[in-house]
Amino acid sequence: MPVGRIRKSAEADFFRIKAWNSQAEAAADNLAKGRRIGVEGSLRQDTYEKEGEERRSVSVVARRLQFL
Repeated sequence: MPVGRIRKSAEADFFRIKAWNSQAEAAADNLAKGRRIGVEGSLRQDTYEKEGEERRSVSVVARRLQFL
């Protein structure tokens, strides 16, 4: 976000969330793109190769999900 720009309350950020077991099942049953959730967890940076270029991806590894 550029410095000095006021963020509109209607704007949203989207993050890749990694969840397993019962949390993953609950997420699959209750979530759709754009649905608000609370996530407690840690950040993880993964490196992978695509079309010969090294790329990085940051995701949240969920310890707890809360449906808002």
